[in-house]
Amino acid sequence: MVSPQTQPLDGEEEELWRALAFVMTQLPRALDADLQRQAQMSVSDYGVLVHLSESKEGLVLSQLAQTINLSLSRVSRLVDAMVERGEVTKRTSGDDARCVLVEITPVGLKALRAAYPTQLANIRAAVFDHLGRDEIVAIKSGLAKIKAGLERSSATS
Repeated sequence: MVSPQTQPLDGEEEELWRALAFVMTQLPRALDADLQRQAQMSVSDYGVLVHLSESKEGLVLSQLAQTINLSLSRVSRLVDAMVERGEVTKRTSGDDARCVLVEITPVGLKALRAAYPTQLANIRAAVFDHLGRDEIVAIKSGLAKIKAGLERSSATS
């Protein structure tokens, strides 16, 4: 007898899985290429600036890495390059000298504001222009359930 976990995917499940796998790999690439070409900014840089702009007191480097789902070493390299461009600052946290606090600068905020219309238009063109309101609601609901399952799974591992 086949357990539910090893039951082969039916046709609908297989089509959904293949479409999801395609979107998970191709959408970030397409958005990154568009943003690079149109705003001379990577999606990763954009993500750093967005999250720092939403934080009143900056973010510790490890928090930032977790928030944008990149490795600590990758975010550290990103931040170093952004410091050189004047978009962010970094300093040791007053509470713990081992923690590096990253904050957005006026230059970074200006870069984010300049890139925002481009990123918004790219997201709309790549995703939302292809969906009706009911589809958006259904996909949002399904992805929220998948996200919750992944968060529970990562919390226990």
